[in-house]
Amino acid sequence: MKLNNRSIQLIGVYLIVTISLVLLYFVSLPTAPEMNNDSPAYQDGAKDLLDNGQLDEAQMRPIGYAIILILTDSVEGPNRALYLFQLILHAMTVSVVIYLLIKFDISRYGYLLFFIFAWLPSSVSAASKVLTETPTAFCLSIGIAGLLLYIKDGKLLWLIPSSVLLAFSAWVRPTYQYLSLTLVVFLLVIYFLKYFDSTTHRRLLVSSLVLTIGYFVIVGGYLAYNRANFGFTGLSPIAGFNLTTRTVRFVDKLPDEYAVEREILVKYRDRRLVIPNDYPIHTGYVYIWSTGAIPELMDATGLSFVELSQRLQSANIGLIIDNPLEYLIEVSHGLTRYWFPVGGIGLNSKITTLIWLIVHYSIVVLYLASVITLMIAVGFAFLFRKSLNKLSLPLIKFDLRIVLVAIVFMVVVQTGVISAAVDVGYPRHRIPVEMLIYASLLVQFSVLHNLYQNIKSFLSENES
Repeated sequence: MKLNNRSIQLIGVYLIVTISLVLLYFVSLPTAPEMNNDSPAYQDGAKDLLDNGQLDEAQMRPIGYAIILILTDSVEGPNRALYLFQLILHAMTVSVVIYLLIKFDISRYGYLLFFIFAWLPSSVSAASKVLTETPTAFCLSIGIAGLLLYIKDGKLLWLIPSSVLLAFSAWVRPTYQYLSLTLVVFLLVIYFLKYFDSTTHRRLLVSSLVLTIGYFVIVGGYLAYNRANFGFTGLSPIAGFNLTTRTVRFVDKLPDEYAVEREILVKYRDRRLVIPNDYPIHTGYVYIWSTGAIPELMDATGLSFVELSQRLQSANIGLIIDNPLEYLIEVSHGLTRYWFPVGGIGLNSKITTLIWLIVHYSIVVLYLASVITLMIAVGFAFLFRKSLNKLSLPLIKFDLRIVLVAIVFMVVVQTGVISAAVDVGYPRHRIPVEMLIYASLLVQFSVLHNLYQNIKSFLSENES
C-alpha cells in the first residue's frame, strides 16, 4: 500500500504525539513502577529462572511476566526501565488497535476518540504498577487485531504474531489458558456456516490451524513441563487457594474429612473480617493470603504447597456443589465488582472523579446494550434471511465487523466470568480488555448506524 504525502504527514504527527505522551507519563511519575501485593510472586519466578535458566520449584504465577522483569532488570526491585517498557507496550497496543479501526472503516472522529480515551490517566495507570495488566492487554489486543487483519487481508505477517501473542497471554495471566482454543472453535463455527466467500473461508481454516499450533506449542508445552516437574497440570498451582474466596461465607460447612483445614480456615477468615481498610472491605475474601495461613495449613496437613492447593481445590469444589446458590451469590458479587472503575485513576478532585464515574458507567451500559442489540439483530437477520430477502427488507450484514464484536465480547465475558468464578472479580482484571471494549463499541455504533440508515432509506423509498 503506497502512502501519499498527507498520510505520511499524519503518521509523523501521530508518532510525535505518541512519543510525547510516553515521555510525559514517564517523567510525571518519577516513583513508578510501584509494587503491589502480587508483585513479589512475579519476582520470585524471575529469581528462580535466573538461577540456572529453569524453574526449580512450582511458581505461584506463570513465568511470562517474570521474563519481562528479567529483561528490564527488575528482579530485585522495580526498575524505571520496566515502567518505560510498559508505556511502550501500551503505545503499541493503542497504535495497532487504531490501525484495525482504520481498516474497518471507522471514521477519523471515532479513532480520535479512541486515542483520547486510551491515553487518559485511568487507561495508562496500570503501566505504573509491577503487574501483568499492561503486557496482557498488549498480547490480547494485538493478538486479536492480528487475527482479524489476517482474515481481512490474508497477510501471514499478522497471523503468526497473533498466534504467538494469544498463546503467550496465558503465560502472563492464566485466565487466558483456553482463549486460543475458544477462538478456534468460534472460527470453525463460522467456517461451517459457509456465510463468507471462499477466500475468507480458507483464511478462517488457516487461522484455526495456526492458532491451534501456537496453543499446543506454547501453552501445551508449559502444561507438560509443570506436569513432568511439579506434579500438576496447569499454568499456576494456586487454583485451590483462589477458590477459597468463593466459599468464604460457607467454609464452616466443610465435612469432617477436612476438619483440620476447616478449623484453620475459619480462624483466619474470622480474623480477616475485622481488619480495617481491607479490600473488599470486611468480606474476608482473601483470608487465605493472610500472613501465616498457608504455612500453618502446610504444617498441620504435612502437604506441600502444590498438594495443599489441590486438596483445597477438591474441598472447595465439594462445597460449591453442595451449596450452589451461595456460590452463585458470590459470583454475582464478583461480576458486579468486575465492572467497577479501576482504583487509583489519578483524579484528585471529587468533581472530576464523579464525572469520570458517570463516563465510565455510560461506556459500560452503552457497550453492553449495543452488543446485545447487535447480536439480537444479527441472529434475527440470519434465522429469517430468506423471508426478509423476499420482502426486500434491509438486513444487518454479517461481515467481519460482526466477527470483531463477537470475538471481543467472548473475551470480555470469559475474563469476567473466570475472574468472578474463581477469584474476587477485581476491577483491574478488566484492564486487559478495556482497549478492546472501546474499539468494539465504536464498531458496534458503526454497524448500528449503517442499519439505521438502511432502514431509513428503505422507508423513504416505500413512502415515495
